[in-house]
Amino acid sequence: MSDAEKRLNRVMMDATKDCKRLGYHPAFMIQMVQDSGPLGACQRILAKPDLSEGFGRLWELHRLDLTIEAIVLKDEVAELFTDEERAIARKRLAEVGYFPVGTE
Repeated sequence: MSDAEKRLNRVMMDATKDCKRLGYHPAFMIQMVQDSGPLGACQRILAKPDLSEGFGRLWELHRLDLTIEAIVLKDEVAELFTDEERAIARKRLAEVGYFPVGTE
């Protein structure tokens, strides 16, 4: 696992802990990470044409910063994703009026 993949794993684990503190257990995302690893899970979520249920739940909780879309835009892990994957993430977040700070 590269250093960037380790950073992604840490960021995703932190986001999962924050979700649980909010009373939301992101079971689908956790299962995807177990099946495909952190990078594969993110890529699979971005490849889907529709927003995930988790995205909707985090929108309801006013915590879009914990979505996969926001995570892949973080400077510390952005190198793992293609320009197209980052554009998908940016577009999804922008469509709901969320523009993360501190992203590439």
